[in-house]
Amino acid sequence: MFAIAHNSILRDSLAGILQLSPERVFDEYRPPPFTGNIVVGVEDLRDANLRFAVRYFLANVEKSISLFIVKQEWSENDEKFFDDLVKTEYRRAHDLNQVAIDRVNKLPDNEWKSDRLEQLNEWRTIPAINYSLLTLNDNLKNQIDALAKVTPCTISDDEEQITNKPPVLHWTADPLEGEIQFIAQLNFPLSGPDDSSFREICRLLKPHFETSYEWTGGILLTSDPVRLHVQRFNDTQIELAARICVDELEGDEADRPIRFIWPYLAVSLKQALQVLGEHPHLQYSISFVPFGSIFFKSSEIEARVFDATVFCSTALKYDKVGFRVGEDVHHVDIAHIFPDGTYPSLSRLLSMNPPSPRFSRPESVNDSVSPSLMSEPPTPGGLVAPHNRGRRVSFGTIKLMSDGPTTPEIPILNGNSNDGSAKTVDAFIDKMLQQTMDQLAV
Repeated sequence: MFAIAHNSILRDSLAGILQLSPERVFDEYRPPPFTGNIVVGVEDLRDANLRFAVRYFLANVEKSISLFIVKQEWSENDEKFFDDLVKTEYRRAHDLNQVAIDRVNKLPDNEWKSDRLEQLNEWRTIPAINYSLLTLNDNLKNQIDALAKVTPCTISDDEEQITNKPPVLHWTADPLEGEIQFIAQLNFPLSGPDDSSFREICRLLKPHFETSYEWTGGILLTSDPVRLHVQRFNDTQIELAARICVDELEGDEADRPIRFIWPYLAVSLKQALQVLGEHPHLQYSISFVPFGSIFFKSSEIEARVFDATVFCSTALKYDKVGFRVGEDVHHVDIAHIFPDGTYPSLSRLLSMNPPSPRFSRPESVNDSVSPSLMSEPPTPGGLVAPHNRGRRVSFGTIKLMSDGPTTPEIPILNGNSNDGSAKTVDAFIDKMLQQTMDQLAV
């Protein structure tokens, strides 16, 4: 059970009466950690927490959970107002669904269109949600326990603890110079999944990548040369952003870098949709966001958001996609997004698989290269920086400054030298470094 209330006094009262721990009490709506009953305390029925909570229940109506609205006192007008609020949210859900259907109906006939229409029609009917209007009093917990339909869920103490620190040193808000990015956005018109479902998506992606760093807001995965950043930005949007540095590629690889991205983005999207498919009323749409001037005919355009069904249907029919910015019409470079042709359906796209992490390098390379050059010890959080590729960066050179002969002195390590500092290679290196530092200090 979770409690939400903007008013701090009301929030504290609910926490005390319902005997809830601090991590189950919120000041404003957010996707709950896991499926459960929600108690919303309000003073004014126009409170935004109510609307968001109702939308969450519309998206999870098949579950045996209940919404409890708690107020100091109720009037007949209050009860009617809330009933109308619920009807308004049902009507909003229906209208959004109908707008999406009308838009897709205008597209040329293809599998993208037919699959999306089938999905939207399945979401047209939403059963009634369970909710109760209750008055704040000392007997509130007993009332809710009597009405609740689910067994209370507890968080196990031995569950893996996840840091709340994002990988700011390994992922920037926008691609760096020389990088391109392609994003698949999952948008939820009603409400997104709870945190347990989001965490399941993140866990299912790990086996497909070489390294991973997970935090409370998402996960960063790497299979050289591709990085995939999965993040939940709010309760209605999850973003899967795949990024690659073109400067690291050579020859034909650099001509169509998206070929590296699609297999990883496809398998990640497939895993995410499988999890969402376990919730039949959790409505969503997919958007594609190409990020980088390489994806557009005009170098003035860096990024653009497209509905995936509209984008692919248009590309299949006309082999081009245009869009308007002000009075100007711009076009996408389809060959750089779909170098092997536009995927005929979402299922065809999702059938792609990336190379297995175990065989991401040829065996001949693994056998001939020292293990120390292949990997390094993991950093905190599990993030590992692979060594087989790297951005070309010049750090210049360090020149030994000396008034003496330029020919370096090579010690004879035969154990008979009277100079004890030159008996080992380490000692010799230390000596040379010290000489350099002494001369630099002059």
